[in-house]
Amino acid sequence: WLVGADRVALDVSGRRHIAAALAGVFDSQNNGACKRYDLGVAGRRTANAVFDETHAVQNAEALTYAIDLTPLVRYDVLGIDAFCATAVQRMRDAVVTAIHAVAH
Repeated sequence: WLVGADRVALDVSGRRHIAAALAGVFDSQNNGACKRYDLGVAGRRTANAVFDETHAVQNAEALTYAIDLTPLVRYDVLGIDAFCATAVQRMRDAVVTAIHAVAH
């Protein structure tokens, strides 16, 4: 739900075996009786790479997204609530602008 400017794409292509091992640690989540989170995580990372920057050449095979929390450390006056509210507001504004552009 983050706008592109708030999202940091992290290339996690090079260590898929480590990611699979980490996801496999949660056996209760990955057995046949539950959802296969191990497969879901790998699939989502592949999808992130495919759909990231749709008009550019794909450079990564797997991406995960992060948010830069540096402003929370750098600026003592900024609380986590204000930080999150600002990110949500930017997403809201982007959605409203896109809908407005299509509707008019």
